[in-house]
Amino acid sequence: IAPHMLAALQAKKDKLKKAEAPPPAEEKKDTRFDVPSGYTIAHWLNHGDTPVEELKASDWLERWFNREPDMKCVLVDFFAYSCTNCVRTIDGIKSLHEMFGKRGLGIVALHRPEFDFERDAANVNTFLEKSGIKYLVGLDNEDIAWNAWNVEMWPTHFLVERDPKAPAGTTRLRKVYLGGEPCVFVGDNKSNHLTLEKRIGQLVGAGAAQEHPEPPPHALDMEIFLGKGHQFKNITGETSCGDGACKVQRRDDDAVVQLPPESQPSETTAFTIYGAPWCRFCRSAKLLLTAIKGEASFNFVDVEDFGGPAAVLKALKVEQTTIPVVYSKTELIGGFDDLQSVLRPEPDSTEFEGLVQRCLEEGREQTVKYARLGHTASLSLAHGWSIDNERAISRVDGASVGVSFALAESNPGPVSVFVVGGPDINALPGTAGGASCTLHHEGVTKTIATPHCDRHFVGSFSAPNKIVVACSEGFCLYVVYVTTEEFKG
Repeated sequence: IAPHMLAALQAKKDKLKKAEAPPPAEEKKDTRFDVPSGYTIAHWLNHGDTPVEELKASDWLERWFNREPDMKCVLVDFFAYSCTNCVRTIDGIKSLHEMFGKRGLGIVALHRPEFDFERDAANVNTFLEKSGIKYLVGLDNEDIAWNAWNVEMWPTHFLVERDPKAPAGTTRLRKVYLGGEPCVFVGDNKSNHLTLEKRIGQLVGAGAAQEHPEPPPHALDMEIFLGKGHQFKNITGETSCGDGACKVQRRDDDAVVQLPPESQPSETTAFTIYGAPWCRFCRSAKLLLTAIKGEASFNFVDVEDFGGPAAVLKALKVEQTTIPVVYSKTELIGGFDDLQSVLRPEPDSTEFEGLVQRCLEEGREQTVKYARLGHTASLSLAHGWSIDNERAISRVDGASVGVSFALAESNPGPVSVFVVGGPDINALPGTAGGASCTLHHEGVTKTIATPHCDRHFVGSFSAPNKIVVACSEGFCLYVVYVTTEEFKG
């Protein structure tokens, strides 16, 4: 073959080889420092001279930087005003605002509510005024910012700055670097605040931060939520537990579930109870069957394992709207009252009625235990709650929360009890409507005040062995939070 033909053939082979070769691998972009955009927040408080229409734009944070050329960094704080851990951080954030606000630090707090009453802008504004918060606050009632920033818990803090690598004439933001990682802090750890203070001081040119000793951890923190979606909760509907059932609401959007064979009524199982651990009548049904027929006589199916009460009721195709749902083999009995009728040996059995009352009383209470850093606590709930919506629990018939302690000798100091609650979810800020919450300890009764905000009560005792939280008629109790820390409010 002529040399020129060989050269042409080789060129053709090289071309084919190049065409078949995989494209060069693109360098993977590190997105950990990206600041989300493209989402909007409709309602803002404390916006000052900043036009609210700019804050409603999808690039509101970039616009805010552009309006403030001297702003060097922004602290983005996700919080809820009823969150005890968030309340703990507020004084620290206010101090950062006072120290660095005029030196280039911007602060924006994005309020993501947990309870329905926190969705009300008037309630949030009342909290801001009482707490002396002057920095910018956005209301994230629809979880838009929460999801965009991929937040999972309160409080969460991000530190943001201009990206020095952005093209000339553009504003691009990034999360601040801290040891090669994004500057993100979760929780109310005091070390977080000290690190934030130091890093912000570096960014705004405030010089070396004052060194602080490492603060000790909170010795005992336990938080009990009462309401749907949490461990301790009771009925939903317009009637109280006194009606003999835990009411549930049917929802059109409830998922359709399939109960596995072992969770269906069976001819080989004497009784099947569909209920929930939080439902006192479900617990009472278990106690009654155990006392009369034995623990092996029934199968208890936790409805929370299958999408909740309404989803299971739909799967069972029953008209009943309450739990427990009780079957005798494959025959539907009904609820707790119907179970009594089946088990009652004779119409006027005093002994049986006494057993029912004992089961009801025992079913009213639940106990959970905690242990941390040498401290132990046992918290008992005497249930008597009705639930007006998913997360508003109203005391109706003798409910109380008792906390018993065994404090370590190394730290026999004070214990503070935070209570999130109020008269009802629709009450105006500052109005109690006669409803109140009291703490009882060794014969001393305290009506605890709201030093931080409406619906956030607190009281402290020195080295208690037991504290009882009692609510008057109509008081809505959402959260009980106990910590071995003196409240200084």
